[in-house]
Amino acid sequence: MPRTEQFYSSFNFIGDVRNDLKILVEGDTSLFNQYGVMAVSPEKHPSVKYKEAMTFINWLISEEGQKTIASFKDSKGNQMFYPNALKP
Repeated sequence: MPRTEQFYSSFNFIGDVRNDLKILVEGDTSLFNQYGVMAVSPEKHPSVKYKEAMTFINWLISEEGQKTIASFKDSKGNQMFYPNALKP
């Protein structure tokens, strides 16, 4: 079962964004939101930049790319993404 850190908050927006949001659900597998990336086939779409796409994909799934993704934080310092490309 994949680890998930996503959460669902109750939103009460009137005018500006409020800072007193409460977490309603956290850690439930139904909140898992997997991101993926794939290159477009150059055989079907000859104008795509396949080599550049593969360079980006290979970086994205590399240790450096995964660390970069994991380092993304919100304004309060909370980790926003939990990359898993290096996990078996």
